[in-house]
Amino acid sequence: MLGGAWVWVCVAQGVGEGRGRGGHEEAGVRAGGREERTEAREEKTRKKKKDEEEKKEEEDEKEEGENERDKTEEQCFNERLQEEEERERKQEKVEEKREQKQEEEEER
Repeated sequence: MLGGAWVWVCVAQGVGEGRGRGGHEEAGVRAGGREERTEAREEKTRKKKKDEEEKKEEEDEKEEGENERDKTEEQCFNERLQEEEERERKQEKVEEKREQKQEEEEER
């Protein structure tokens, strides 16, 4: 009879009936927990991707700003170079005119 009592206790606790530990009810709870963990993992992945995209956008904007600054610096350099070349040309013209005047005075 001891064996029969043991079976009765087990059945009452739901061990052999698919209830209790490892039974369908707890499996549902565990599966629900699994879904929550999956959702949390997916949310974490989405957040990580979003953060990476934002970081990439910031880097692109920073690089674009640096490129614009470089272009501006290059433009300034080119403008100064052109101004200097123009001054040199004017100076050469002035010197040529002086030489011509000196030659004309020497001829007189």
